Amino acid sequence: LLTINNFKMKKYHLSIKEFKKVFLYMDSNKRDDSLYKIAKCYISLNDELNAYETLNDLIENYPDSEYVKKAKDLLK
Repeated sequence: LLTINNFKMKKYHLSIKEFKKVFLYMDSNKRDDSLYKIAKCYISLNDELNAYETLNDLIENYPDSEYVKKAKDLLK
């Protein structure tokens, strides 16, 4: 919930930090979701390189994710 509030309040650096915490849990099913949201934060920060890398990571590592199409659209 804190992460979503940070994102809505445009505290993108804090949001990225919080979304990355998902990767501390090996059995998390929210990794693809977090990668997509991290990429969106980078886009909002005009950090194209990190956004590009994060979106590609999502596409390569979670090919069946519901976010793949959105990620590909953002890469266009």
